[in-house]
Amino acid sequence: MIAQAPRPALPPLGHAHRLRTPRREFWLVLCHLFVVALALADDEVAEGLGALFGLSASGVALAETAITVFVLVAWAALTAAWVRCRRDA
Repeated sequence: MIAQAPRPALPPLGHAHRLRTPRREFWLVLCHLFVVALALADDEVAEGLGALFGLSASGVALAETAITVFVLVAWAALTAAWVRCRRDA
């Protein structure tokens, strides 16, 4: 019987390398999806916080504004991190 030589490992170039998703990119995509979900449901989150903490109508509006500002800042930070991640790849 002829002994089989071990197959060489795939080089880190080409299609096989592009299919691998590093952990950092996975978390960036997951956080982007979380921010999108929060942006879509900011009214409901603010109303829920108002019901939980007994906020007035102006308090709920202030909470919604704060959530919107947080979403915009988070989106900008995640986009900058994504650009850095892709630039370093």
